[in-house]
Amino acid sequence: MGVCTETRTIISAKKRHVCSWCGTLIEIGERYKKYRWYSGNDACTVKEHTECFDAMEKLIAIEGCSIEFSPGENPRGGFCGHCGECDVCINKEANHGKAI
Repeated sequence: MGVCTETRTIISAKKRHVCSWCGTLIEIGERYKKYRWYSGNDACTVKEHTECFDAMEKLIAIEGCSIEFSPGENPRGGFCGHCGECDVCINKEANHGKAI
């Protein structure tokens, strides 16, 4: 099991980053969350859209423990696994598969 540092909210990105949750770009000027994750000898910096961070926290609350994920594995702002029934999936389909 890993440990993470305190999460910081970055008010305005100075450069583009890739969201660790959804795998899409965090654009210059966009707000995002950032923290460091440590597990054994491994460490990484995690940067997520604010809505992706919120989705991750909701999933952790549902699962009752820490979770593992890979970039791009989840839709932006969601964790449904592309079920086709939740608001994230419905909005994605309404936008013809474009990320929302």
